[in-house]
Amino acid sequence: MNALSVREVTKTFKDGTNALEKVSFDIKTGEGVVLLGHNGSGKSTMFKCISGFETPTSGEIFINNQEITRLSDRRYRPLRKNIGMVFQNFHLIYNLSVFQNVLFGAMGQNRNFLKVSAPFASKLLREKAMACLDRVGLAHLASRRSDQLSGGQQQRVAIARMLMQDPELILADEPIASLDPKAGREVMELLWEIVDERKLTVLCILHQTEIAMEFGERLIGLNKGRLVLDDEKNNISKNDLNSLYYDGIEELSDVQ
Repeated sequence: MNALSVREVTKTFKDGTNALEKVSFDIKTGEGVVLLGHNGSGKSTMFKCISGFETPTSGEIFINNQEITRLSDRRYRPLRKNIGMVFQNFHLIYNLSVFQNVLFGAMGQNRNFLKVSAPFASKLLREKAMACLDRVGLAHLASRRSDQLSGGQQQRVAIARMLMQDPELILADEPIASLDPKAGREVMELLWEIVDERKLTVLCILHQTEIAMEFGERLIGLNKGRLVLDDEKNNISKNDLNSLYYDGIEELSDVQ
């Protein structure tokens, strides 16, 4: 069964920029896939289309065989709670505690803000938040303000918050781009351990080819909005990867 299917997706912005052009791929349930490409290749636009933040100009996207391309936000919301998202910039509320940020991961199941507010959250939710923090190695920092943590620790908090959702599909958008190499590798190791433990599906956007080859079972590459690579990593050469970054790089478009 495919957890995610992208069918002939094209995205053209109002200024005429072609961000994506007839891109198609499938990701099977339980598969770990890395999406690669240089700045301007269209990978961020693809992430936004899959996560519902952008609507494709044409084509279709299916999550667990349900077509989501033109769903209203209200109709997409029940699906989104099964999609865990990890962002480059963490998206934490920095003046709140680590514990409170993790509790907010339960918002998809509890639309009432008070039910995920630390003073009023149920014992079950509070215990779950602590278990998620323990899994990422930060239970001892639960009461600390999020802005007092290092970048690597903040991304771990974001992963713990994502775990509160009990997601089936994880979309990770450049999760280590803001981190130093050591912290970045630790975050990738943690994320892939969790994916493996829980038999989750992950689509992870990266630009670091060496990290992609280490962690991705399969690599998908975009160049100027077109799919130019899709194969198991064991079948991919250095030249294949270099072509993503050096073919036509002198005339990069404004693709987002």
